[in-house]
Amino acid sequence: MRCKHCGALLKNGTRTCHFCSSVLKSTKAKHIHQDISDAEPIPNPVAANDTQSFEKTSKTGDLIPKFSLWIPTVKEKIIVAGILLAVILVGFCIYKHFFTAEWAVSKYESVVNGEIDQLHSLAPDDYWQTMASNSIYTTEEYIAMKADELRIDHERGSTKSARFTVLESDQLNYTERQRIARDLYDKYGIEQYRVTAATELDIRIQVTGKSRDSKHLYSVTAVKIDSQWYLVRYNSLSRKYDFVAAGSISGLWNTFE
Repeated sequence: MRCKHCGALLKNGTRTCHFCSSVLKSTKAKHIHQDISDAEPIPNPVAANDTQSFEKTSKTGDLIPKFSLWIPTVKEKIIVAGILLAVILVGFCIYKHFFTAEWAVSKYESVVNGEIDQLHSLAPDDYWQTMASNSIYTTEEYIAMKADELRIDHERGSTKSARFTVLESDQLNYTERQRIARDLYDKYGIEQYRVTAATELDIRIQVTGKSRDSKHLYSVTAVKIDSQWYLVRYNSLSRKYDFVAAGSISGLWNTFE
């Protein structure tokens, strides 16, 4: 290399001229940059070997994965929100129908309208076993006898039907619930801790018959025993709460005649 000031011959990489003492700029970076620019480009192995999984953007030309994060459109968001809302509504309806005090009313309504299969579900097993133990019948025989007494069949259900509507429900406090629990324990041996909730229900019963229709108001209490709801009613003769089971249904039919 030569000094650009005095023209003296110098070694490559010299920073100061030994003849005129001028400071020289390093040319090393220039040579390196020139070497890099003159080198052949390195092929992109991803673009060469796996072009199916990537695509170029329209603006920059860079390769991006085809299967990127899903960003929903406004229409897709509305569809997803509608599906979630439908699932929530269905879940609420299932809960309202099977896990609330109204479920006990629906079971009672089914029996009144002639579904013998529901007769056993009006009260827990403790009730039916106690009834059977007080007679010469087994639990199954006692239920069959009650069904026969009530004459619950499809023919009767078609000639007369009843619709039960819950008008009002009030949850009972701890003291009132414990009183019901004690009565059920004294009569049927149901442990008090199994009664976990009690709700007073005002029901309107609309009866459709062959000759006339009628409406009646009926006040009952629904109690939750274990995980199921059952109907009970205060018996003025025994001054205790009793299950609204087969005998009470018979009384209802007599009222509707």
